[in-house]
Amino acid sequence: MAVIELNNLNFSYDNKNNILKNIDLKIEEGEIFGLIGPSGAGKTTIIKLLTGQLYSKDNVKVFNDIPKGKLFYEQIGFVMDSIGLYERLTCYENLKIMSMIHNVNVLNIMEKLEMVGLKDDANKAVYKLSSGMRQRLLIARGILHSPRILFLDEPTRGLDPATAKDIQEIFLKIKDEGTTIFLTSHNMQEVENICDSVGFLFNGELVECGKINAIKEKYEMNKRVSFIDDEGVKSEYDIKKDKKELIDAIKSNNSFYINSETVSLEDIFIKLKRSGVNAS
Repeated sequence: MAVIELNNLNFSYDNKNNILKNIDLKIEEGEIFGLIGPSGAGKTTIIKLLTGQLYSKDNVKVFNDIPKGKLFYEQIGFVMDSIGLYERLTCYENLKIMSMIHNVNVLNIMEKLEMVGLKDDANKAVYKLSSGMRQRLLIARGILHSPRILFLDEPTRGLDPATAKDIQEIFLKIKDEGTTIFLTSHNMQEVENICDSVGFLFNGELVECGKINAIKEKYEMNKRVSFIDDEGVKSEYDIKKDKKELIDAIKSNNSFYINSETVSLEDIFIKLKRSGVNAS
């Protein structure tokens, strides 16, 4: 079932120039969707439309309805840079305030802090936290009420690779609990590691969208393999054009090594940008 739908969405801040152009998108319940695009492409604008911070008639639907109202906000969580924490309060106290807003049992607080690796820091003031710990706390706050959809805007930006990897593992745990995740990112490796589907947004246009494996297969135009024979001589073969030669090489060697090169989301991003899409 689709929990997010954008239907021929156009959006402008000044009623003159469209920031978003003719966007069609469906996201299924329980999946992680990653929106990739350069700065200024419109990623944050889409999140603001989906979370009811901006309004666009009937072109935006979440849970098959316009994103607004008390019931809607009880079912979503979000982590964005513009949403701060109470610096002088502890991790526990920050989440206690949120538990009161969402009418959530305070017993959930320690459970969520443990989930994001902050159980031992529950009584530490926010101003004493590292950037990675702050991001973990923001995530704990976003999932405290067990939302159906979690929105994440550049969730690991500025974090070191090890911390970013830990946070990505948290997202996978959240998904396993049944939460749909919508994230924007500049980090294509991150999207490739954890997302089920991906969209490429350039200058307000969604130029490619779908399941990651299907998109990668679509762009495997010149898939090559490296072949090292039993004498250590390396050769390269195009799987489509050199299929017979590759089979002959395999048959004529007692031992060999094959390394297959697959296209990455970064490769696809670069190809789309160079192909003439209106990339910013």
